[in-house]
Amino acid sequence: MSISPLRSSLTRADVILLFIAAGLIGWLYMALWAPDSTALEVEIWSRGQRVQTLSLAENHRIEVTGALGVSLIEIKDAQVRFVDSPCSNKLCVHSGWQRHAGETTACLPNQVSVRILGRDRRYDAINF
Repeated sequence: MSISPLRSSLTRADVILLFIAAGLIGWLYMALWAPDSTALEVEIWSRGQRVQTLSLAENHRIEVTGALGVSLIEIKDAQVRFVDSPCSNKLCVHSGWQRHAGETTACLPNQVSVRILGRDRRYDAINF
């Protein structure tokens, strides 16, 4: 199929509408998924109870006791991650560094989770 039939079927209003739609999609990305959310603190939970709330501005290494044992959590350069955990599959360790407000990582078998708090939140999806 050649481009000519497609080009001849588009009106000037169609082209304007396509540019407006593309601009709206770009604006929505910047407004809702932009990676500039300001992360301020880290909330650490164990067995459904908040253990600590720490600033991301300071570097820390924290041992948190969970259902299976001790998880080691590191806060460094305004990021947080699980360094070690007693779970068998180590998915929490492999999840890597978290740095944006609203992100959460957890060791489900050990019942330890880390949530980043801040002014803005990133969204993975929006439902209406």
